[in-house]
Amino acid sequence: MDVRTLKTLYDVRQQANGTPSPKVGSEPFTIEGFAQRVQALINDDKALIERLVRFAQAHDLLKKNAERAQKLAQDGNAAMETYQKQVKTLEERNMLLLSQQADM
Repeated sequence: MDVRTLKTLYDVRQQANGTPSPKVGSEPFTIEGFAQRVQALINDDKALIERLVRFAQAHDLLKKNAERAQKLAQDGNAAMETYQKQVKTLEERNMLLLSQQADM
């Protein structure tokens, strides 16, 4: 929903058909006009609630993605540490074998 659409939701001078109406207070009170205003408020509230729900869903999705990314980073770090230990062990074995071979 863009800003212009939101602006039209809150423009009390717009009638249901989109044509501008006279300023509030310059026309006599009617039940139909009051009902239209109440209906417009209900529609505004519906639109705001739907938008809040979408924001909450997007927030939850982003939070889950961040948690997944953090777990992947932790798993990657653990795998890297294991790999480094294996490399160190293999280098030590290689040095030991080279020294044994040189002694022969």
